Amino acid sequence: MREADLVGTIIITCLNGGILTFFGAIIKYFQAGDMMNFFNPKKHDKYKTSQIVGNGLLITALIVFSISFLGI
Repeated sequence: MREADLVGTIIITCLNGGILTFFGAIIKYFQAGDMMNFFNPKKHDKYKTSQIVGNGLLITALIVFSISFLGI
């Protein structure tokens, strides 16, 4: 791969990972689980939903960052 393609790929994947990290942290640590469309306060526990979705986004961001740096 050319150097410019590699740098562009790394930048794009790092931006995607950063966005996922940002939203994952907001949802997990500020219990913002009600930001999601499927959240119904009568059926779902806000704290538990926030923890599950926040952890999922943070793990996905970690995977994206790992793939980005393994691509080097």
